[in-house]
Amino acid sequence: TFLTLSLQDMASRVQLSGAQEAEKYVLYMIEDGEIFASINQKDGM
Repeated sequence: TFLTLSLQDMASRVQLSGAQEAEKYVLYMIEDGEIFASINQKDGM
């Protein structure tokens, strides 16, 4: 399953403080092999 979410939308859905915090969590999950994802910092996706 593929899903595209903005970091801000992700932060709102899981009650994080903002896009930067969401990006941190996504990076941790990528590094731990929990998810396969990419982040487009220019578009905040």
